Amino acid sequence: MQNTLIDMYQDIIEHFWSVRSRNPMTCYEADLYLYLVRECSLRDWANPFELRSKKIECDLDIPRKTICSIRTKLEQKGLITFEEGEKRGKGAMYNIVYVTQGN
Repeated sequence: MQNTLIDMYQDIIEHFWSVRSRNPMTCYEADLYLYLVRECSLRDWANPFELRSKKIECDLDIPRKTICSIRTKLEQKGLITFEEGEKRGKGAMYNIVYVTQGN
């Protein structure tokens, strides 16, 4: 099991660098993506996972409007998918997209 998680994490990071080399991104985009990967790992790699924008705002010191713009760019680059949350309800649902060898 441990080896499988390490392989998955390596695939995620390799996919990130591959996308970044073809399609440059801002430091905010990289920060948010790596933050989302960390949050996914803290949830035992539950994917998709729920996360409130308020937590991201507080942890990364990024305004909500910027978070919304960045996550759209990350989705367009093929790094994540997400579904909007509800105001004062459920948080957004995030899915970390990664490519495994042979995929």
